[in-house]
Amino acid sequence: MIKEIIAVVNRKRGAGKTMTSQSLGEGLKLKGNKVLFIDDMDGQGNLSNTLKADKAKPIILDVLTRQENIKRALQDTEQGDIVASDTSLFAADLYSATIMTATITSPLT
Repeated sequence: MIKEIIAVVNRKRGAGKTMTSQSLGEGLKLKGNKVLFIDDMDGQGNLSNTLKADKAKPIILDVLTRQENIKRALQDTEQGDIVASDTSLFAADLYSATIMTATITSPLT
């Protein structure tokens, strides 16, 4: 049963999201809590690299596009479980931004 969800979110790069998430997760794990990290929805994958996630396993993009079940994407690390990310999500982020911009700027017919 999930007791609490904590999200560290900021669109700005370099704002300390990865370090904050890692430190918070490590502190919670030291207190006996189970921790699940879902890495970087903007595709940098820094937390996945820091926690030494297996790059051969499915990533969050696979789960979001329903190509994989989240259970297969879960990885156990010393600091907690993680659903990893990588740079392929950056391309998806750019694609969705392009689609949204085209939709917003297109004249209504």
